[in-house]
Amino acid sequence: MKATRCTSAGGAEKPHNPISGREPKALAQKRFSGFKPELEKEVRGKSVVESEMQSQLKKLWGAWKGPTYCESPDFNYYLLLTSSSLFKSVKPTPGDITVFCLSLPALLEEKSFSDDIELKIGLFLSALINHSKAKEFEIPLEHLGVRANSLGFRNRKALIIKGAVGNSLGEEMRGGTIRLFGNCGNEAGSWMKGGRIEITGDSGAELGHRMEGGEIHVAGTIALLSHDISGGKIYNLGRLVYGGDSDGY
Repeated sequence: MKATRCTSAGGAEKPHNPISGREPKALAQKRFSGFKPELEKEVRGKSVVESEMQSQLKKLWGAWKGPTYCESPDFNYYLLLTSSSLFKSVKPTPGDITVFCLSLPALLEEKSFSDDIELKIGLFLSALINHSKAKEFEIPLEHLGVRANSLGFRNRKALIIKGAVGNSLGEEMRGGTIRLFGNCGNEAGSWMKGGRIEITGDSGAELGHRMEGGEIHVAGTIALLSHDISGGKIYNLGRLVYGGDSDGY
C-alpha cells in the first residue's frame, strides 16, 4: 500500500504528528526519507515508457521500406498498415508523434530503401495520426529539410502543421481540419471529400484536383486551380474562387 504525504492547504508538507509544536529537523528528514526513492522511481518509470514508445515508432519506420513510384498512394498506405505486426500494438499520443517528428532528421540520415522518402514521411505520419484515439495533433516540420507528400492522407482529425509540405496535402481527406503554417506543393486537397484545409502561405498548381467536397482556404498565392473539380469550395484571401457563386480565379 502506497504511503501518502500530509500537506497543508498551500501545498507545503507538514509533519503528520498529533503533538503540536515543531518537529526536530533530523526527525522530520528521517520521517519522510522513505518517500524519496518512490518519487524518483515514478519519474524514471515515465521516462522509460516514453523511450519505449519512440523505440517502437522507429522500429515501425524501419520495418516499412517505404512506397514505390509504381503503386498508388492508396496501395502504399495499405502496405504500410500490413507491413508489421507492430503497427496494431502501437498507440501513440499526440506528444509521441510530435517527438517522433523532431527525431526524423536523424532517421533520414540512415540508409533508406524507399523510392520516395517524401511520400514515406507523409503516409507514415498520416497512418499514426489516423490510428490514434486522439483528435488533435501538432506536426513540426520546419527542421526536416524535405517536404512530406500526402500528409493528412484520409484525415478526419484536427492537424496543425508547422513548416512547408510537398504535394497532395490532405489527399482523400474525409473530415476534420488541416491548418498549414507554410507553403504547400501541387494538388493540395486532391480527391478531398470533406473537412477544411487552411494554408497560410502559397499553394502550388492543380489545387483541389478531383476534389468532391470540403473547403480549401489559401491566404497566399494559388499557382493554378485544377480544371478537374466536381465539388467543394475554394477561397483565396477570403474570396470564393471555386464553388457556389464564385467569379473564378
